[in-house]
Amino acid sequence: FFFFLEEGKKLIIFLGHGTRSYLCASVLIYRDVFINVENGVQIFKNNDIVIVSCYSSTFLDKINSFNNGIGFGNIISSIEERNAEAESITSIYRNLSEKDIELSNLSFTNSLTKTFDLLLNKKIEFYQFKDYLTFYLNQEIGTILSIKEKENRKEIAKLLFEIRNELEFLTN
Repeated sequence: FFFFLEEGKKLIIFLGHGTRSYLCASVLIYRDVFINVENGVQIFKNNDIVIVSCYSSTFLDKINSFNNGIGFGNIISSIEERNAEAESITSIYRNLSEKDIELSNLSFTNSLTKTFDLLLNKKIEFYQFKDYLTFYLNQEIGTILSIKEKENRKEIAKLLFEIRNELEFLTN
């Protein structure tokens, strides 16, 4: 997605899957590289960018052509990703059901939507994006933790907590 924030300056928003070295367009073509470091330098040149994908902050560390960027760490958004994390990284399966992960996804999406709404309606500047997203994620974490009857509320909140803590604002 491209949005014009002001004359000659674009905001690029990428939603998809990612690794530390490339971004993928969608689940359907998950293994097909959409943007790698080499073409990312040209695609993101002189623009502000938000990359909502796993390991996008590490990916952005390899690109020095953008103005400002928002990147993330690992984002567990499905049972398959929960399993992959356990099998290849931690050797520990998180106690999360598909519904738990869906609630985390909804909370993350709500936080992103509120923050993008402020940015695109020029109520905040790009450099404030991380702070507002952190604020909305904190609200969602608090709401989830307050649902005492929700058995896995701490594990669900932990997913959002990790997203919040791995969120980065980068500048060149």
